[in-house]
Amino acid sequence: MTTPLCTVVIPCHDGEAYLEAAFQSVMNQTFRAFHLVIVDDASQDGTLALARRLAHGHNNVTVVDLPQNQGRCYARNVGTRINRSPFVSFLDQDDSYHPEFLQTTIQTLHSHSEIDAVRVMPNVSVDVHPVQYKSISDSLANTMVFRRKAFEFAGGWP
Repeated sequence: MTTPLCTVVIPCHDGEAYLEAAFQSVMNQTFRAFHLVIVDDASQDGTLALARRLAHGHNNVTVVDLPQNQGRCYARNVGTRINRSPFVSFLDQDDSYHPEFLQTTIQTLHSHSEIDAVRVMPNVSVDVHPVQYKSISDSLANTMVFRRKAFEFAGGWP
């Protein structure tokens, strides 16, 4: 496996009906230096079994089984601790990435060392401007890639 530059975390709870599409959208990225972490937050349906089946044979995918439901924020924070990649991103179980999402965001972060996060919005031109968030929850984090140091400085998910 290539050393991961980005950790992508998918927190799941009873998401069996959605997880495969989210998983495939990550696996179909043009940017390949990622580690996908699926965190099952004590699902009662077949989410955990599906996550394990999807991860089988992929050395860049880790499945974490939380024994007690702690919520999405907790699951996201757990997922970021699996490795120390310089970038982190989050994808909800019922969402998906455009195939060039990671490529576009990480190239932008590499090109602009002064930027700590990149957000992608549909049908909007590129615009770089300073934004100050008080916490990660103030952002549209599912459309963002963060520098790990900025994510940790902000205290992770509340």
